Amino acid sequence: MSDPLLESHEALALSLSGGTSIPRLAAIIKRCGSLHNLLNQSDRELLGERGIGPSGLRKLRRSQTVDVDKADERMKHTGIIPLIYSHPGYPEVLSEGMFDPPLVLYVKGDAGVLQEVGVAVVGTRRPSTCGERMARQLGRDLGGFPFIVISGLATGIDGLAHQACITAKGRTVAVLAHGHHTIEPSAHRQLAHSILDKGGALVSEYPWGVDAQKHTFVPRNRIIAGLSVATVVVEGGLKSGARHTADFALEYGRVLLAVPGRPTDQQSALPNQLIREKKAELCRGVEDIVASMPMHQVDGVQQAIDVRARVLARKAEKLLRALGPEAITLFEKLGDDPLHVDDLCGLTGLSPSSVLALLLQMEIEGIVEQLPGMRYVPNFRL
Repeated sequence: MSDPLLESHEALALSLSGGTSIPRLAAIIKRCGSLHNLLNQSDRELLGERGIGPSGLRKLRRSQTVDVDKADERMKHTGIIPLIYSHPGYPEVLSEGMFDPPLVLYVKGDAGVLQEVGVAVVGTRRPSTCGERMARQLGRDLGGFPFIVISGLATGIDGLAHQACITAKGRTVAVLAHGHHTIEPSAHRQLAHSILDKGGALVSEYPWGVDAQKHTFVPRNRIIAGLSVATVVVEGGLKSGARHTADFALEYGRVLLAVPGRPTDQQSALPNQLIREKKAELCRGVEDIVASMPMHQVDGVQQAIDVRARVLARKAEKLLRALGPEAITLFEKLGDDPLHVDDLCGLTGLSPSSVLALLLQMEIEGIVEQLPGMRYVPNFRL
């Protein structure tokens, strides 16, 4: 990265006072030589600079009254790492891939994880059963490979993808729409702790004390897209927040994928439209994500996927053989469409008690997944 355009103290002060647009700020600083020189200009001189109006002048002046030392002490006490634009450690995927990167990125957890290949998994807060399963599958499969799962910690698709990634012993990054003084939604506080405990990170461009508001979510979504080499829209309505994330991904020249759904499902309206308009590639699983990426970003990943698939299939087959021929018969009846226990009894001729006992064993071993309504789907293909 080039020599810093921003002095640490002044950059933090500006961020704490409300920030400003990086493209506009960078151009002005280059003309002035440094942020320090810029701030030492008179009000009249500042207003004469292209890109600084009355609002920008107020932010610049307010930044000169911010107690940066006090804020810095709080960050050290709470484990927050400020990554400053153009300074070492700031993610190049943001500084070189976005036209509007955040001035400062406040990170809690392992900041190094932001340098790795990230894939965003986003979608509605009210997913269907199919959407829930796909979010878990993507989170689990991406977490099992050298990918970082990136999302927004919201209920629904976001939270499911984060949790599945952690369960697969992967690392995940949650981008917040507020400062690190809180976690929203409060129901995901334990999930946030798990993300940190498992080597992931919580990131935000908002300093301590800034609460989530209606206008903070769209900027949050641009960071999700900016940190990711690919974004997958699982489910969402045409006006959902995932739409903004998808638009940002396209604007930044990133790979965009969408999970297709039934034409009549409102939850699938956004991904279906993105696929129909040829803005997004169809996503059926992690293999489609890998296939859509430039090969220099996924060197060796496809081979790892193939190896892992074979290992899991052998493991499932070994476990099924140990459970007996009835378990194999039962497993072979399962497909992409979830089947109820009663359906499986009819297809196999086994008694309900036998079917339930076998399904319980297979669920414990991770061979099948139970969905709401006593319906089951396989996790592997033999």
